[in-house]
Parts: sequence; C-alpha cells; structure tokens
Amino acid sequence: MPLEVAGRRPGGNNTPGFNDGPCLREAAEQLLSAPADDRILIVVSAGMPAGRRSTAQDLRNVVRLLAREPRLRLISVGIGPDTDHVRDFYPHARASVPLDRFAATLAELLRAVLE
Repeated sequence: MPLEVAGRRPGGNNTPGFNDGPCLREAAEQLLSAPADDRILIVVSAGMPAGRRSTAQDLRNVVRLLAREPRLRLISVGIGPDTDHVRDFYPHARASVPLDRFAATLAELLRAVLE
C-alpha cells in the first residue's frame, strides 16, 4: 500500500498529483457503465484536493454533477486529523476518522445511504 500511495508500485494505479476532480469523474464514469442496481462511489481522503490536473473548484463541480445522478451514491471518509474538508465537498462524509475507526465509520455511512 505505501508504494501504491506514493505511485511507485509496479503495475500500480495511483498517479500522485493527478487526483480529485478528474479522477472522481473518471471513476464515476466507469462505475456508471457497470451493470448494477446500486452504485456507491467511496472516496477516501487524507488531505486537501491538490493535483496538476485539478483544483478544488473542479472537485466541487464534479461532486455537484454526481449528486444529481440518480444511479450513483457518493460518500467520503477523511482519514486522520485535518480532514474536515471532506464535509465541504461531499454530501455524505465523515471527517477526521482515526484509522482504527475507518471500517466502522464506512459501515455507518453505507448504512445511511442505503436506507
């Protein structure tokens, strides 16, 4: 996982600096093309939006667009301290979640959006 996060895992998927709005949009497009009745896109954040292809406003625009998509639910968990920003960007979010509470917090969010 540390190699993936840093973008150094051979065959990995992460490209640090290419995050947030464009990546969220691309992930949503892939998810929406999948045959499914319920689609939930989970964003895990450890820091403010930043990237060479993106601004915070790009992320706001994509989240606003996806919030109107009836076939998709969007949730976010900010892991660790100083992740209160997820509440500003995502309609269903929990912030500053300690790592040992991640699974329980994610379960709570999933339960809330599926009810």
